[in-house]
Amino acid sequence: MRIGKGRGLKLAGLALALSFLTGTGAAYASGEGAGLLSGVLSLDVSCGYDGNAKAGRYAPMEISVGNGGEDEFTGVVSIVTMEADEEIYSYEYSVTVEGNGQEEMEIYVPLGTGSDQVFVSVCNDSGQEMAEKRLKIEASEETAELFVGLLSDHPERLAYLDGVGVSFGALRTRAFPIATEDFPEEERGLDTLDVLVVNDYRLRNLSEQQTRAIMDWVEAGGVMVLGTGDRVDDTLGRFAPELLDESYDSPQRMEIHPDGDGAMGEIPTETVEVSCVRVSLHGGTVLTADQGFPLLSVAMKEQGIVAVTAYDLGDIEAYGRANSSFVDEMFTDILGEERISQLSAYIYGNTGEEYWAVQNAINTGNVEKLPNVGLYMLVTAVYIGLAGPGIYLFLKKREMRRYYGTCLTGCAVLFAVILYAMGSKTRFHGTFITYATVKDATGDAVTETTYVNLRNPYSRPYRVEVDPAYAVAPVTRNMYYYGENRKRFTGAEENQVSVRYGQESTSVAVQDAAAFDSKYFRLTRQEENISEEGLTGYLRYYDGQVSGSVTNQYDSDLEDVAVILYGRLVPVGDMKAGETVELDSLESLSAPVNDPYSVASFLTGLSEYEQADINDAGYMRALERTNLLVFYMQNSLQGYRSEARAVAFRPSGDDEPQEWMKRYDSFGLTMLTSSIEVDSSQDRMRYRSALLKRASAIQGSYDPTSNMIYSQEPATVVYSLGGDLDVSRVEFCSVDPVFAGEEDSSWKIFAGDMYVYNHVTGKFDRMEDMVLEEGDLIYYLSPENELTVRFVSTDDSGYGWAVLPMPMVTGREI
Repeated sequence: MRIGKGRGLKLAGLALALSFLTGTGAAYASGEGAGLLSGVLSLDVSCGYDGNAKAGRYAPMEISVGNGGEDEFTGVVSIVTMEADEEIYSYEYSVTVEGNGQEEMEIYVPLGTGSDQVFVSVCNDSGQEMAEKRLKIEASEETAELFVGLLSDHPERLAYLDGVGVSFGALRTRAFPIATEDFPEEERGLDTLDVLVVNDYRLRNLSEQQTRAIMDWVEAGGVMVLGTGDRVDDTLGRFAPELLDESYDSPQRMEIHPDGDGAMGEIPTETVEVSCVRVSLHGGTVLTADQGFPLLSVAMKEQGIVAVTAYDLGDIEAYGRANSSFVDEMFTDILGEERISQLSAYIYGNTGEEYWAVQNAINTGNVEKLPNVGLYMLVTAVYIGLAGPGIYLFLKKREMRRYYGTCLTGCAVLFAVILYAMGSKTRFHGTFITYATVKDATGDAVTETTYVNLRNPYSRPYRVEVDPAYAVAPVTRNMYYYGENRKRFTGAEENQVSVRYGQESTSVAVQDAAAFDSKYFRLTRQEENISEEGLTGYLRYYDGQVSGSVTNQYDSDLEDVAVILYGRLVPVGDMKAGETVELDSLESLSAPVNDPYSVASFLTGLSEYEQADINDAGYMRALERTNLLVFYMQNSLQGYRSEARAVAFRPSGDDEPQEWMKRYDSFGLTMLTSSIEVDSSQDRMRYRSALLKRASAIQGSYDPTSNMIYSQEPATVVYSLGGDLDVSRVEFCSVDPVFAGEEDSSWKIFAGDMYVYNHVTGKFDRMEDMVLEEGDLIYYLSPENELTVRFVSTDDSGYGWAVLPMPMVTGREI
């Protein structure tokens, strides 16, 4: 989204017309005509970084309101957008401007994906519009764009990163600089970006809050690329303690192939002489190397990625301009196919995945609101018995049949009152909220993400007051849910939802809503972990064994505690407040990497129930926890990660709603999480999954994200073990049978024969066991450290998908 800035014009009508047609300049309204005592009101707006912003993301917005009159002006600034479901949302902020003064505002606004326009206006306290500005979203309609922010003292040297196709043209880069004075202090301020490149820049020029915002953004799913070279101390030094396994050496001049060694038989690329630094990322892997020297390394940082180049990206400017494929391959390798696929889908607007996932997570409902059907049937039977033969026979025996009508009416009224009283606990009397909260306590920060579903039993407007510490963003349906004929957004439409930010509370007002119509929102906040709460500990994962300890630092007991690693699960069970559990004595299980439901239902005990029973409190508790854990794993634990996640729930009686929710009828669940570092090394030996790099199939049907093949077809899979290891052992670990699920499950555990390709004989050798030792690997590893394995299923139970064993690699770091 590029938004230009024009010059303010003194003629009000001309300025308004130009502002509407071009989305630029300042907007003016006459003070006398609009309710000001004298003078004019001006409005100037800029959005994004250098005019770059992305619909569906938070965007930084700078708003300037000028008062040319003598009297003080008080009113409201409104930012109006249309969401993917074609509903109009406004975000409102109070503003006060002294006479002949100017008020500057810096805010973050979630831009809707339902239109290419955003309207900003200023209204007085009476609701009368004083000035308006239209912003036009400029986005490619042909190719999804990869937004690359450049934090550099010389961003012009990185211009070659702009306008390059990535992954066969699935994305096209849009690179733009971010000035130090414009750099945000909140994670939301970086939400516009897909990638942040820090190169030739002293990170210590940023404040502690700005640096924290970068890491929060990365951990939430952002991608950061750090260039090093001669200024390695400036770009990497500040992050060195948390990113590196060991200190780096001084830069040295080297001739390198920026594209790396390449595969055997390929024509070598040209060389460049640059200053390089050997960097060893904690839990990282080398994507590109030249003669064993790592040029590009990456490491997962919770949901995000940190990539480090051995050189200054500006030093290879000429090479990058002459070889656009270098930029393509660099971003393709760093992002990975799955992330690229998600970003490329952005061209079609809001996918709605979050909406449907949230709906599944929090719509279990409060079973306490369900009526007691048996009791209702009993009361109804008693009424029928009395109203029918009971009263009649009673009166007939006493020769008082003339009173039958009166008694029948009285009986009907009495039982109507009884039924009304019985339904009092199942009746909604006002706005009610269902919610799901994930509270992550890691290190010195507590990050809370709450999804809420607001509803009202009446077809009338209603308002909800939210804690002002939360950032509020809507969660809406897929833009194509209603078909492709979309309405035009003009800014004159009535708002369906208004979010008013105040000092005491944030008010969410819903207009024209049908009875029980759902409105979903995502509420986020981050606080300092003053009480040092969380699940803390030390983990070591080596040679298939998980050891270490986990401590419950909360002041309450916890249930269903578990430690989740990539492809490995350690169920802990219940923990007392302050208790420490040693993991050495606990069983660890090999788990499927892309089936969160089977893992979650096993942890919560839901898999033990043979059938659903909503009248069983234990079943409903397990179902609610399973739904929330599945949602969390789908959104936060997908793909390879080097750290572990500890998850837990509070006992049902201790899980209270947040303070602001207690004013309403609220029901929901909170899950507690913490990130725990994992040591997978022994001296210079490393232990990790071969799925760190995406495996590929050269025969058959193979899904690399879930490590599955179509069971009735032979499949040949190539595993890349990485150029940074001298591999000494490869072990294939089968998924534990407890995750296999029912007979009608969508997948099964692979059962069959495995064959590994022998590069000496040119044939496939049958594997007798699930381990390849160092003496065998000299025949089976290619020069690029690739292992080719053929899987032939012997399962005759029918067609379907089968999850393969997880290949675990042990090797010495080169």
